[in-house]
Amino acid sequence: VGARALIAGSLAFLHGAQLYTLAEFTLRNAIQPALIFLTVYLAIEIFGLIFVARAILFFAVASAVLATLQYIGIDLAWDVRRILGSIQGDPPDIKLILRSGGRPMGLVFTPILYSYHLVAGYAVANLLFRYGLMNRRLYAIFAIIVLLGSIANGTRSLVLAILVNESLQLAIRGQLKSYALLIVGAAFAVGGFFYIQSTGSRVASLDDASAVSRTVLLEFGLRLFLDNPFGFGWGVKPGDYAWLFWEKLSHLPKADTVFRLGIHNAFVNFLLQYGVFGLSLLAILAAVNVRKAIAIATAFFAYFINAMFHNAGVFVGDLYFW
Repeated sequence: VGARALIAGSLAFLHGAQLYTLAEFTLRNAIQPALIFLTVYLAIEIFGLIFVARAILFFAVASAVLATLQYIGIDLAWDVRRILGSIQGDPPDIKLILRSGGRPMGLVFTPILYSYHLVAGYAVANLLFRYGLMNRRLYAIFAIIVLLGSIANGTRSLVLAILVNESLQLAIRGQLKSYALLIVGAAFAVGGFFYIQSTGSRVASLDDASAVSRTVLLEFGLRLFLDNPFGFGWGVKPGDYAWLFWEKLSHLPKADTVFRLGIHNAFVNFLLQYGVFGLSLLAILAAVNVRKAIAIATAFFAYFINAMFHNAGVFVGDLYFW
C-alpha cells in the first residue's frame, strides 16, 4: 500500500494535481484499505474467523434479499433503505433512485457498490466451501440468493462473474456428476436469460448505451495508457485527454462517452494511475510467491471479472467507509 501510494502520489504531483486531490486519494487508496485490513484482522483476532466470515455472509444475504424485494416492487424494502439513507446522508443521485424506486441496491450505498458487496461475499463463501468450512447445500443456497440479488440489481458483470466462476469450478473437477450439473446449469441459464429478457431486465440487454459504450471506453483507455505508459497518478480524468484520440475513436458507437464517462475497467484504471511502475510492483510481488499469487487470482476470480466493467475495484477503490 505504501509503495503504491508513493508511486501514484508522485505521478499525480508531477502532473500538477492539487493538494486536496492528493489528500483525497491518499484517504481512498492508501489509508482506507489499510484500515479495512486492520479492522478485519482485529475482528478475526477478537471474535474468530468463522464469526467474521458469517457476519460478511449474513449482510450479503440480507442485502441480496432486500434488493430482490425492491426489484419486485415491495415498498417496505425501499423504506428500509430510505431510512438508512436518511442516517448516512445519501447524495442527490441516490435520493432520486430511492424516490423513484429505480435500480435496487439492497442495504448498500449505491447500486455499483452493491455489486462489489455481493461479489466479495460470494468470494468469501466460495473460499469457505473449498476449504470444507461450508457444506455443499448451504453454499448452493447462498450462491442462488446472490445470483438472484445480482439479477435484481441489474449488474450484468456480477451475474457473468458468478456464472463463469461456477462453470469453471464444475469443469475443473473433471467428474461425470460435475459435467451433468454443468449441462443442467447451462439449460437453466439459457431459460432464465430468455425469461428475464421478456421482463425487460437490464441484465438481458446487451445493446443499451451502457453496454455498447464499454467497447469504446476500453479502446480509449488502452490507447491512453500506451501513449502514457508511466501513468498519471491519482485523480486522473481520462476524459480530459479524449480530444487527442477523437479522430481514431469517432467512428465507434457511442464514441462521445469518452468525454463524459470513466473508463469502466478497474484494471485499465490501475494502469492509468500507476503505470508500468505499479504493474512492475505487482509482478515482483507475484514472482516472490507464485503459489500465493495463483491462489489469490483463483479465490477472487469472480471479483476480478466484475471489476473489469467498473471504475472502482482492484487497488483503485471507492469510498467504502459507510
